[in-house]
Amino acid sequence: MPSLQALEDALKLEDTFQKLEKNSEKEYPGVLELKAIEAAFQREAKEMKTRNAKSRLEELRGITKKSSPIEYKRIGDKYVLRGVEENLKLMNIKNKKIDELNENARMLRAKLNDRIEKTVNRAE
Repeated sequence: MPSLQALEDALKLEDTFQKLEKNSEKEYPGVLELKAIEAAFQREAKEMKTRNAKSRLEELRGITKKSSPIEYKRIGDKYVLRGVEENLKLMNIKNKKIDELNENARMLRAKLNDRIEKTVNRAE
């Protein structure tokens, strides 16, 4: 038959699980942070495309595909390359932030597992 202390510890553990479920967004704000990271990435990518399109149009002012096809192609290629490079930079930044978020979540899970293990060991 389990001791009174073991039963109390088991009840505390159950209360902890219930609080964790209720406050999951407070305890693990990772989901919200992930959405914020994704939204920031999308916003930056859109702004970058708009800036590049505007710059390209300014640079192409007065140049037509018919009058200067080589220059027209060079400018077009320049902005395609710039867009790809900037997109890669944004992706790297986004991936680093997601990796940091995953590491924080892993550490929180490890702490929670340690607490649970200690409580279970005390209950036994």
